[in-house]
Amino acid sequence: MKSDSFLLLPDPSSMLTEFHREVYALQAASSLYSPENWTPHVTIANHLNLDQQSAVQHLAKKRLEPFSGTLSKIALIQITEHAVIELQLYSL
Repeated sequence: MKSDSFLLLPDPSSMLTEFHREVYALQAASSLYSPENWTPHVTIANHLNLDQQSAVQHLAKKRLEPFSGTLSKIALIQITEHAVIELQLYSL
């Protein structure tokens, strides 16, 4: 069964884009998150079936309007099969 995610996709500032380029330059191995491929996002839901996708899209159209915000923290996380582990939290 195919599943999909629902994401919020912010317009990244030049500061965030430059920060990402600097972090990427520190990586030894190639990554799916290269500056050319990276899309900053906030995952709202994932592993949605078709009915759930439809319901989430309806709710988003009804409730979400363009908004602005400020990035206040960045976390370094480790994703395992069963958990997301916060390794380091940086306040900005």
